[in-house]
Amino acid sequence: MAPILALGVPIMDTMLAVVRRLLVSASIMAPDRDHIHHRLIALGLSHRRAVLVLYAACLLLNAAAILTLRSATRDTALIAVAVALGTFLGVRKLRYHELPLPGFALIGPHALLALADAVCLVVAYAAAVYALHGGTLPPDANLDVARAATVAGVLELTVLLLSDVYRDAPATSGTRRWRVLGVALVAGAVTASVGLLATRAAAYQDPATVALDVVLAAALLALMRGAAHARRWMMRNPEIAIMTVPSRVHVVEIDSGQDAA
Repeated sequence: MAPILALGVPIMDTMLAVVRRLLVSASIMAPDRDHIHHRLIALGLSHRRAVLVLYAACLLLNAAAILTLRSATRDTALIAVAVALGTFLGVRKLRYHELPLPGFALIGPHALLALADAVCLVVAYAAAVYALHGGTLPPDANLDVARAATVAGVLELTVLLLSDVYRDAPATSGTRRWRVLGVALVAGAVTASVGLLATRAAAYQDPATVALDVVLAAALLALMRGAAHARRWMMRNPEIAIMTVPSRVHVVEIDSGQDAA
């Protein structure tokens, strides 16, 4: 895994080029101007900034490669999950028209909502573990629970990103949006369970923990969206949102026989 991470940028550039050309039935040896550095410049970056972005990506990937050599198996799993999610978001930002990736804005309200959801998902899993196994946890189990909650939260958020939850311009709203969110949460919980068991990061994983995790995550995400909806409603109705505070009134008497400037 370490050499793959160390050479992550050129490997990803080559893989993207091959996949893109296969999707449009073009020769994989045909040159084009859609490599990663070309896409960065097309997004508005200067040559210097595009190079700096690639330098930063190489630096982060090489740091991850070094960490995989010095960390335990479960920590390596965390690094792999984080790199996979970062790669997905980065490729999505490059806006390749050949790749039908779900719409998601890296900046703006969608990104803030996704970040808030990530925190809620991590908290929900940790709360589920402590609620069901709090009395039997050893004193030094906090780190294992935090590690497992992070893996579960990242995997569940990945499923949400791959669904229609964070579309750039949602075509529908109301009941369908909540139904999509519910299905994505269940699928995310199942994916998290498989990922936890596969990466040996599972801490007190059982069906009851999965079920309670889904319930708590749904409650927190619904609360988050309810707060966002209330904020938007208050912004559309400023006369209700703004509280009037009594202030002093200064009365100025003006002599009617003189001109007032």
